[in-house]
Amino acid sequence: MRATIFNLFSWGKISLSIVVFMSCFVIPLISHAGEIVLSGWGTAVIDGQISQNEWDENSFAVFSVNTPEGGIADGIVHAMNDEDILYLAVIFDHTANGNTASIQFDNNNDGSETQPGDDVILINPNPTVGFWDEYRYTGPPCPSGKICAQLDTDDGGTNDGSGVFYNSELENVTIYEFSHPLNSSDNDHDFSLDIGDTVGFQLHIRMITGSTADTFFPSGMGEIIISDIPENYISPGIGMIAEPQEGISITFDEVIFGGICSVESGTGDAPPADFIIVSPTYEINFTGSYTGQAEVCFDYEENLLVGGEQDISLMHRQNSGASWQDITTFVDTDNDIICGEVTSFSEFAIVEPQAASDSGGGGGGGGCFIATAAYGSYLHHHVSTLRRFRDEYLLTNRLGTRFVQAYYKYSPPFADYVAEHDGLRYAVRIGLAPLVGYSWLAMHYGLAITLSVLMTIIALAIGGTCYLFRAR
Repeated sequence: MRATIFNLFSWGKISLSIVVFMSCFVIPLISHAGEIVLSGWGTAVIDGQISQNEWDENSFAVFSVNTPEGGIADGIVHAMNDEDILYLAVIFDHTANGNTASIQFDNNNDGSETQPGDDVILINPNPTVGFWDEYRYTGPPCPSGKICAQLDTDDGGTNDGSGVFYNSELENVTIYEFSHPLNSSDNDHDFSLDIGDTVGFQLHIRMITGSTADTFFPSGMGEIIISDIPENYISPGIGMIAEPQEGISITFDEVIFGGICSVESGTGDAPPADFIIVSPTYEINFTGSYTGQAEVCFDYEENLLVGGEQDISLMHRQNSGASWQDITTFVDTDNDIICGEVTSFSEFAIVEPQAASDSGGGGGGGGCFIATAAYGSYLHHHVSTLRRFRDEYLLTNRLGTRFVQAYYKYSPPFADYVAEHDGLRYAVRIGLAPLVGYSWLAMHYGLAITLSVLMTIIALAIGGTCYLFRAR
């Protein structure tokens, strides 16, 4: 079922014969269960379509829907909010001639039974009904001892929010999308929610095909926590700018669905032919959707360049198996910034021509000259470990950068000599083994733990040596 739901994109709409759901109906008393908690940040388009990336930052719960035929259908409810609006989507794998979905809220989330004044939103596919904003009340015409729902507009309020229904027998799917302001001006009938607040909720689905089937989810009240904007979240809009990491900026032509922009270390695989990598490799991800181009700009360290700034390029590739593409649009040599344009994200690296390094045949390998010469390949896993250590621990600070700069300057001639002598290559591999091990520990367990292990080994070695001398 979930595979079906998450692959529902860009549906059309069809007309249906609808059985109207009454605007004044009895609501059962509900206790607060709190077994379902939903919270997420994002902005949805209320159009009855579940577009790609639209609900990626939401949270959801899977449930079973009772059908008029006596069976069970798979369903899912999504919830998220942005600065101003709460969004919900309900999807299930079944269709019926008559459908209605309502969401009942426990405004103050006090855990008590359903109370007068609590908010209700409802979608009925009948064009004369559509979306209703209601509230709970007691008194006539509601039966004595019961709590009913009535339109906000019937009591001098306003119809706040929107809702769309979509139903397709061909797709065997029904979709409801809701929106409701977090704080409307209709304070007498609607909830008022701020970031961090919690509101109880229960979904009610009614399907009618000859007989009637009702579904209440959760069985008691669930909870929706109003989410704060996540770090590095990019909202929909034109010309939106992301700065997911210091020294990296991204300008989007237009963000359609908001999402989180993040940066991780790249794979560190081989650079383009005849080039060396002169920066960390970056893996950029964006969970939203955008149209047009995205301009990606990186700061670079001029001191790491062997050749001139005019020779560097910004490379990009779709995945670790794809070929590198030069996407450079300009290099700002005054501010040490290089930029390029892409239509999708993945791995990025700043490179300069291999000839600039004057490294000869043995010094290739994106800067790992001696290790590449010793192990015989830039792709050797030990070389990859050392390269990752360089990118994550040396190139991220001034002292480490200066060390790498000196290494780039003085190591190529020695790397050439190592590459030409098999015996020396073997000796260098033995010499590099502790450094490879240290780098591997740092990559997997962090620098602090690795230093602790190293100091422990040194202390044990010194202690053991002292003990042996005393034993003599």
